[in-house]
Amino acid sequence: MGLLSTPLEDKTMQKIYPGTGYTNATDILKYEVLWLVKVLGVTAVVTYFFGSSGKRFFGILSYNLTYDVRKALYENILVKNIGYFDFPENSTYVLSGIMQNDTTIINGVATDQFPPKVEGGCLLIISLALCFYVCW
Repeated sequence: MGLLSTPLEDKTMQKIYPGTGYTNATDILKYEVLWLVKVLGVTAVVTYFFGSSGKRFFGILSYNLTYDVRKALYENILVKNIGYFDFPENSTYVLSGIMQNDTTIINGVATDQFPPKVEGGCLLIISLALCFYVCW
């Protein structure tokens, strides 16, 4: 552990980081830390942009999907025979409740379950790519 806490010599740092253009170990270390800070800053901004736009797009998707389902349900109800609504299980309030429940389930799937899975997959791929780039 003592080896990790001691600073590296100038020649060793120049061998490890040959493309920095600095000769002093402290300057090389500052250069590498600043490069990492810039990479992490850009990564944070890009992650915020994609995260906020992803939530917006999934909200729009959910709204449009719910709208299309409700529209299709209403269109199918309108073409029913008038005697269809005489039965108690086909009354207006029952059909409205069924449509509300169905569209709520679809809305929940589109906004609560699907986006976290997509976000997690994208973060996994991006983080692995970043790890491979930094380590290799």
